[in-house]
Amino acid sequence: MKKPQSAEECLSPTLVKSLIGYANRLIDENGAIEIHMEAGIIDDESGCFYLMGDDILQFCEMEEISVTAILTYMRLLYEQLKNRKMDDMYRFVDPSALSEETGYKNDHRAHELLSRMMVVGPHHLLLLPFNAGAFTMFAEKIGKMEMKCVTWRMIKCPQQPTGVECGYYVMRYMKDIVANHQNVPIMEKFNRRDAYSQAEVDEVRSEWAEFVGKFC
Repeated sequence: MKKPQSAEECLSPTLVKSLIGYANRLIDENGAIEIHMEAGIIDDESGCFYLMGDDILQFCEMEEISVTAILTYMRLLYEQLKNRKMDDMYRFVDPSALSEETGYKNDHRAHELLSRMMVVGPHHLLLLPFNAGAFTMFAEKIGKMEMKCVTWRMIKCPQQPTGVECGYYVMRYMKDIVANHQNVPIMEKFNRRDAYSQAEVDEVRSEWAEFVGKFC
């Protein structure tokens, strides 16, 4: 995979200029973009989250992105699914609910994961960006409740060359899952991939930028 490109190199120059200018204004004014989340996307109740100017600048400079940037892409995916009348097939988990960066203790994060998984129906596919420790916490909670043990299937997904691309890979991975029109088993679809091409990464970056650009 070649060296990651800045947004200016792969996206519309006009869009990038608009995003950077808007991000700087948000920073100067201590503002943020409020993005609404309908009930059922990541929670039983509707709500909102805030995309900060720094989140946008990090994205435009192809730096490591925040969990809020990933959550923004989840909102974009949900909109696409809703337009295709497929929104009832998928559910999402807020990555910040499991992130160590929030400062929440393990018990709190484990409870958040457990609560979300308990209300997901058997016909739903749950998209959950996580680190391995999240499932260790979940397994511990399941054991305490004396519930039937969950069998986890390990899937080898495309691996990013450095830590910077992690968030972009997560977004691309989710895109490929919801776009799996051929209904190819996930284990078969992704076990054959070692890495994403730069063009594949840039595709989700363009989608994200265009979605956020609507708020500028």
